[in-house]
Amino acid sequence: MEIDYSRYNTDKGLHFLKNYERWFAELRDKEVHILELGILDGGSLELWRDFFPKGKVVGIDLKKFEVGNEERIFTFAGSQDDPELYRRIQRELNIPRFDIIIDDASHVGNISLNSFNILYNGYLRNGGLYVVEDWGTGYWSHWPDGHKYNAPSVEGNRIRSNDHGMVGFIKALVDYVAFPDIVRFDSEAAGSLVKVRALEIQPGQVCLTKPSA
Repeated sequence: MEIDYSRYNTDKGLHFLKNYERWFAELRDKEVHILELGILDGGSLELWRDFFPKGKVVGIDLKKFEVGNEERIFTFAGSQDDPELYRRIQRELNIPRFDIIIDDASHVGNISLNSFNILYNGYLRNGGLYVVEDWGTGYWSHWPDGHKYNAPSVEGNRIRSNDHGMVGFIKALVDYVAFPDIVRFDSEAAGSLVKVRALEIQPGQVCLTKPSA
């Protein structure tokens, strides 16, 4: 089924949407549960409702947003890194795990990292997808935790480059992909890492695939 993206009031560019088509292709006809952090005017929730005709869509934002008389869209007000909010969603909707989680909320590194730490292991099913949007804000000097780009340079044994805000968060995710190599000689590190089967980095988007088991 072709989707006419122009029908939806969303700020997701065509590049983002085409990536989502590819990442989500195998899930389109399944009874998926999708969680989006940051919903703006609700257009993306309506998009996911139509993209996944058998799916349930949950959106959260700092302010309450009403989508109208919808049977498959649910919205909640709260902070993206509030553990109690997710426990409430789980209780009220009886959704034990989500198939897809999209972080399109604060675009602030420490907040997105907190959300990831809560959601990836606790609320994303095995084999599920976790997407982070707009990570390039870490290169914006006017952003709350951004910083202008510094070209990589070698100092001693360390290659230094920009690691502020969202950029630092995304670079930290690379460590999780390296889980087998890290724990091979440092078993104590396992407690501070999560397992990631695959990580795809695109301009403005990152998609993590959780291992199936």
